[in-house]
Amino acid sequence: MDKNQSFLEQMYAACDQIGIKPLSDDTVCRLLAVVYLYGDESAVYSDVMRHDISVSQDRAKMRPGMRPDPLLLKRITEYVRRMKDGDDEWVKHVSNRYGVTFPKYSKQRREEGREAWQSMHTYE
Repeated sequence: MDKNQSFLEQMYAACDQIGIKPLSDDTVCRLLAVVYLYGDESAVYSDVMRHDISVSQDRAKMRPGMRPDPLLLKRITEYVRRMKDGDDEWVKHVSNRYGVTFPKYSKQRREEGREAWQSMHTYE
């Protein structure tokens, strides 16, 4: 293990080497849905959240030049739809996990988050 890696990075790398997912598919999808809706500025306050966003993007193949995983993309889309419909109980899971708070969903906030997401993820 690299001595310059944080404990979290070392733990995730060890899990990866033995085939264990350190984040469940559901957590990956919830986290990416929150990033889609709100942008990732909340992650500024949480090193763990920043790391998990990066891991989630890799798992869902949501990086420039990659084709997103269709199953995870479908689940992310479902969480986004639920948020739009007013079901935001699942956001508490993300908020509690990382110790950050998110504002109540609004259409303006969603548009800002969507623009930030699209600027980070352009697929051709």
